[in-house]
Amino acid sequence: MRHVYYYLIGSLFILSGTILLGFMHLAIAVYLPDLSSWSNPPGQVITVIGVIGGWFPYTLSIIQLVIGIILISVPLIKEGKKKQFIVSE
Repeated sequence: MRHVYYYLIGSLFILSGTILLGFMHLAIAVYLPDLSSWSNPPGQVITVIGVIGGWFPYTLSIIQLVIGIILISVPLIKEGKKKQFIVSE
């Protein structure tokens, strides 16, 4: 029953990370036409993230996605190992 909570919390992390990442990409797309100059590398997108101060939310959204994937996959891996152990006995 405890694994259900991992699925729920992991799903919420994935959802919030996806929404935040989507809003960051929307902000980048809105500001990109107003960008007067950039260097290559790092390119337009990284320059816009630096100009609008979006490093924290962009990094936070990626961290939320990774945490959500881990929270969902760990119980699945544990269940798979239990089933293998039961079958092998």
